[in-house]
Formats: sequence, C-alpha cells, structure tokens
Amino acid sequence: MRTIPAEQVSKTVESLCIAACHELPEDVLAALERAAENESDPGAAKILTQLVDNAHIAAQERIPLCQDTGLTVVFVEQGADVTIGDTNTGESGLLTDAINEGVRAGYENGYLRKSIVAEPLNRRVEISVR
Repeated sequence: MRTIPAEQVSKTVESLCIAACHELPEDVLAALERAAENESDPGAAKILTQLVDNAHIAAQERIPLCQDTGLTVVFVEQGADVTIGDTNTGESGLLTDAINEGVRAGYENGYLRKSIVAEPLNRRVEISVR
C-alpha cells in the first residue's frame, strides 16, 4: 500500500489551478501568434496581437488571463493500492477533500475570482466545496 500525503495532492491542485488561469498552453499561444501574423484585416490582427500581449503579461505578472475563471473540473484516477493521508500520523483522508483544499487555496493564493455562488441574486454566498 502506498500513501500519498494529502498536502502533496492539495499543493499540486493549487499550482495547477493557478497555472491554468495565468498561462496559455504553448500551442495555443503559437496559434494566436500565427493567426495575428496571417490576418489580413488590420483590426482583427490588432486584437489577436493584443491577446498575445495579454497572455505574456498574465504569465509574467502572475495575474489571471481573464476574470471569468470558469469552473474547476478535476479528472483523477486513484489506484486500488493507493491511499491519501497524513504520512506522519497515519490517518487516511479522502482524495476529494485534498482536491477541494487545493482548489480553495488556488483561488485564494492565485487571486482568482470566485464565480460560483449559492445565491447569486439576493445574497452572494460562496459555495463550500467541503
């Protein structure tokens, strides 16, 4: 049986949440750059160039690419012989708890906009993912 520390899972998820909102994948950035170079309409070329510039600024300054940070969806596989827990105390934990903590920390430490609320019209109450 292998135990993966819950904190390691949380820190990894946190890092991925922040990276997803601050960095475009290289292939997407390259496609935008090619589109800007090949665009014949000056207005469209300018917008594409601004998107590329914004992507570079977001990555360098560690600010979100967009204020709509979307909804975090995590796909994960856990082997039958793997547990999540505290390697010091031996206590086991839930993988979902570790993931939820990582998402929470990612949004907080990455200064991401929390866009999912329980009551959007009258009382904006954040949804607890615990």
